[in-house]
Amino acid sequence: MPLYTRSVDAALALVPEGFSLHRLQQRTDCRGNFASWLAELYRATDVVIDIPSTSSAATAPLALCGAALRVIRALQDAADQRGLPEIVAAHATR
Repeated sequence: MPLYTRSVDAALALVPEGFSLHRLQQRTDCRGNFASWLAELYRATDVVIDIPSTSSAATAPLALCGAALRVIRALQDAADQRGLPEIVAAHATR
């Protein structure tokens, strides 16, 4: 099993198909100290993404995992509302 929370490469494997990494940045507290990492995903076909696609965490892999899981959850919720089949299981087999 990949170490999603320890490796940027492994965490990127969680990003849903059609989405890309828009921003991965290290944030500071404006005093020169490291504060956190921010990851933001986007889908090129959308002008505005109306689902949560950002996450902040202590490490880059955790921020990526958080952003990917937020997008997966939002996509699943949207699919549920439309009565479509479960997408999470299909994504996990990718």
